Amino acid sequence: MNNSLAIIVPPCRDPDVLGAGFQNITALASEISALPVASCSVVDGVRGTLSPESFEQLRSALGASGVVVDVIRSTRNALIRSMNQCLDQARDENAHVLVIQPEAAFEPGSLAEMLDVLEQDEKFGFVAPSGLRAGQGVGELGVLGSILSRWRIVPQVPSGCLLIRNAVIEVAGLLDERFEGMLDQAMDDFIMRANGFGFLALFADRAHITYFSVDQDTFTAVTYPTVGSVGRVERLAWINVSERNRPSLLLDLSFLTYSHNGTSELVRAVVAAMAGSEDWNDSIDTTVRAHTSALRYHGLDAVLSRYEVQSPMERPDRVYSIWLLMHQPFSWTELLDIWPAAACHVFYFLDSIAADCRYLEQDNPGLRELWDFTAQHASAIGFLTRSSMESFYRRFSRSLANHDFVAMPSCNPDEYSYAMASRVHRSKPGRAGTIFVVGNKLVHKRVNPITDLLASAFPDRTVIALGYQGKSPSGVVPLKSGALSDSRVASIYRDAQMVVFPSVYEGFGFPIMRSIGNERPVVCWASDVTREVLGHLKGTRWASLIHPVRSDDDLVETVRSILHAEPAQDTGPGVLVADTGVADTGVADTGVADTGMWSWADTIASFKGALLALVNDQDELVRTRDSLREVEHISAANESLRQRVHEIEGSTSWRLTAPARIITDHGRALLQSFRRPARS
Repeated sequence: MNNSLAIIVPPCRDPDVLGAGFQNITALASEISALPVASCSVVDGVRGTLSPESFEQLRSALGASGVVVDVIRSTRNALIRSMNQCLDQARDENAHVLVIQPEAAFEPGSLAEMLDVLEQDEKFGFVAPSGLRAGQGVGELGVLGSILSRWRIVPQVPSGCLLIRNAVIEVAGLLDERFEGMLDQAMDDFIMRANGFGFLALFADRAHITYFSVDQDTFTAVTYPTVGSVGRVERLAWINVSERNRPSLLLDLSFLTYSHNGTSELVRAVVAAMAGSEDWNDSIDTTVRAHTSALRYHGLDAVLSRYEVQSPMERPDRVYSIWLLMHQPFSWTELLDIWPAAACHVFYFLDSIAADCRYLEQDNPGLRELWDFTAQHASAIGFLTRSSMESFYRRFSRSLANHDFVAMPSCNPDEYSYAMASRVHRSKPGRAGTIFVVGNKLVHKRVNPITDLLASAFPDRTVIALGYQGKSPSGVVPLKSGALSDSRVASIYRDAQMVVFPSVYEGFGFPIMRSIGNERPVVCWASDVTREVLGHLKGTRWASLIHPVRSDDDLVETVRSILHAEPAQDTGPGVLVADTGVADTGVADTGVADTGMWSWADTIASFKGALLALVNDQDELVRTRDSLREVEHISAANESLRQRVHEIEGSTSWRLTAPARIITDHGRALLQSFRRPARS
């Protein structure tokens, strides 16, 4: 649990309501004494409605628990500024923040429940309690509470009582003072900005408060999700085995595009290890579904030459034992077309970022419903890390998870060394003072703000920023992400003195492994995934190269200490000619067999073990009658809709109205260009 909590009480112009609210907080004193509460800041209203008696009563009650009670005087039209003063102080104290309106009264145990829910996931950014009508007690909800989920993820939550994670303030900043005088709107904006970094808002359904006002007319209604029971689904025993008496696998790589990113790097490493594993090929009969041009672009055509390759433009011509999509699904059409072609449906979920960051979800309408379906009906789901598995389970109901598995990418830095790949010496120090910032244009990668910060803090250094958007400041070399060749990326890693990986949301974090695999220190955001990777490196020399941080200030200071550290000694003559077969390093490379580290071979073994266990388990076989009916129902509706669209587009009226539609589309585009905000 975080080491402290700051309580902020916004102003209230009604002294009766404020007084009653203070009594409620005072009544919480005994509960607060058992929690890590460090401070309580009361924002006094413009008219000075805070009476000295009420303040002294509050300070006396909370002071006994070691809580510092302070008053922030809010001048006219400075509510948001005063709130930001409190938030900034909480950020400095590394404290979560509880914003509670005076008219909100906690039910016993609710504050502790909200804090516990917040700690369940590092991306739970805002937690609000369920509201109760006046006079309605938790006792009346005892039976219902026992079957309710503990939390619900929602787009927005009310600001009347809101628990805010400290990391949100650190990453997303403070309230926008342009909303001065409009606290609800400022909080809504704050929540949406934070969601750009993957932070979620949710209701804690087992935490309850009562809202009241003097006239007793305004209350928040209690809302609960639909409560249903999920019984054990009857399984259909149907397994297709290839003619060589082993399960057949359709390895789906149809999502590969013509760009380089973390997903393509993962896929290249995994499928290359599969193709090179005789144990895998002796156990599973593999067919690849991919665009041949995309395979050539990523250099996989030769690697996968031993397998049959099917075009994604055609439906599979036979039924397979397993369909393995090496990515989370993004298309209903793709899922519905492939579902009948396999007995087992397995998905390799890389992360939940696209569903958590709603600006990404907008590019994939219906994505949450698609993943809900996947969670309910998939035979098995694989994950990059245990952290990402637990994160997925907190977001989606997964009733049949017996065969879910973790197939973690290699945690052996040697397998990420460009020197090993090209047989060149890797110990030569990088160019002094060069900082390599790795990411792309997505908000949660934070390339632009961190690059600007580093350029300002270190004006005499060169910052190479992969994924920087727009005009860059002096000293920054911006590079377009996704377009660089492997050799170009390798040269940047080798030339850099250090790497900064500022992303606050990752499924794994390949730049971390690339950095330490090439003997470069890396500064990254502290997260559950980072800690899991560090766990595999515990006790090795590589662990000391990873520097997790939790604030931008820490990031700058950590970069400063690395830049000013003594340069590493060059133990060899530098880079040798590639492919000589000789590496004059002076230091023996440590291989997998010597270290026992998790390697790509272990990743493939995880896949193999999970898939064979799935097809051999008679009690948990691969297709349910319910899922078949569901797929058939959705497919029929989809086909009906496609047919209707085809009929409309072929009609005379559609042809006659085509010019009007073109004019309308151009008009909308023109209006949008006028509305687009100017770049700051």
